[in-house]
Amino acid sequence: MSDYIIETVDLCKKYKTTYAVKDLNLKVKKGEIYGFLGPNGSGKTTSIKMLLGLIKATSGSVTLFGKKLESDRNHILKKVGALVESPSYYGHLTGYENLKIIQRMLNVPEGRIEEVLNIVRLTNAKNQLVKQYSLGMKQRLGIAISLLGKPELLILDEPTNGLDPAGIHEIRDLIKSLPETEGITILISSHLLSEIDQMATQVGIISDGNLIYQDSIEVLRNMDNPHIKIRVNDSNKAKSILEEKTNYHNEVDKNGDLLINKIDDDHISVINSILVYSNISVYRIEEVRSSLEEIFLNIIKGENT
Repeated sequence: MSDYIIETVDLCKKYKTTYAVKDLNLKVKKGEIYGFLGPNGSGKTTSIKMLLGLIKATSGSVTLFGKKLESDRNHILKKVGALVESPSYYGHLTGYENLKIIQRMLNVPEGRIEEVLNIVRLTNAKNQLVKQYSLGMKQRLGIAISLLGKPELLILDEPTNGLDPAGIHEIRDLIKSLPETEGITILISSHLLSEIDQMATQVGIISDGNLIYQDSIEVLRNMDNPHIKIRVNDSNKAKSILEEKTNYHNEVDKNGDLLINKIDDDHISVINSILVYSNISVYRIEEVRSSLEEIFLNIIKGENT
């Protein structure tokens, strides 16, 4: 039995001579929030549609819950909830009436409607026409619909797309709560690293249809190469002094600041003492780290060069 709720092997989708997705090997463990990250047009939605059997893969395989999608599709998809692209709803009906239609189709107890309304915090708006809902409320209704069948796996394609900051915050808090409160494994796609960073435990980065990174968010952060920046009154003199008295690599940047490869606090203290005793005025010492966004962009840029 596989440890993975989602596992794909060399999954490909080809249109004529162009690959939309090539050799995709996703691995998503139970209980994770897996952030599927990539620029617009990178192959995220195509990949998700293949996971759900909405489009046929050109080659490769999809395994969900340890079973091949191709041979056991109906049984598998009963355990999956999904919101792909924008939610579908009837604007002239209330939120409750929309859920009632899906509840009958899924043949689940009517009491489940109130449960999902409570989960997505739409209980007070259940009798309001959906066309009067804000965009954030419509997204929450879409998630409520995807939760009706008590899924073990929830797949969300860009669920915060187009929302204002308050709506993004609401959806983010909701998604983060679901693995613990509902026991659900989540795959969420986004082109915004800042969103994935605040939700996901694991990250997969896709670019031009290729999965170029797959690991924990912490490993992604640790791909940074931090350094120390020192502002002094005479950077060239300081550089010469440190080259003479230490073995730390250092250089002067375009702003005239001294840059030193990341070292520990004790060594920083020694460097500061050397400079001060050499009559160099030290104005500022700071650690400089790349943002997660910069790391992400560097990974994408490296893939495309």
